[in-house]
Amino acid sequence: MLLLSLVLLTACVSTEPIGLKDLNMDEVTLDAGATAAHLLSALTFDDTLVKMDDEIADGLFGIDGLYNAVAAYGSTGATAETVLVLRCGSATDAEGAAAKIAAYRDEMADVYADYNMPESKKLTDALLGCYGRYVVFVVSPDSEAAYQAFESYVVGSLKK
Repeated sequence: MLLLSLVLLTACVSTEPIGLKDLNMDEVTLDAGATAAHLLSALTFDDTLVKMDDEIADGLFGIDGLYNAVAAYGSTGATAETVLVLRCGSATDAEGAAAKIAAYRDEMADVYADYNMPESKKLTDALLGCYGRYVVFVVSPDSEAAYQAFESYVVGSLKK
């Protein structure tokens, strides 16, 4: 009987890998700086990204007052490449910040379209995700890789 119970219990354990869609991101606590650092190290960029002062990020993206923690990196200006991670106080604030970042992304995609179409496409295809109280914006050559790097970081941080 004990053996049968053990077999039934192990059969019910899911072996499916966990992903962002399986998580309640309102209950997850991530360090914005460490998350951004992971994205910078896991991804390949065409330009060198440098840390932005929080006030510069506020003005550039219009996100002042919508977050508790921010980590922002931008390119030299030759490209549109960006890594921005926000931890907001609520999902509502995160949605507001994501909307402001989307407006920035769309405006800059139009600006770059006039003279540098590859950068405009990077902006159009950029990872802009609102995950509970987190917002992640990554403008890079490979948005799918950016999503995978973020997802693996979040899932990996939960296993620690």
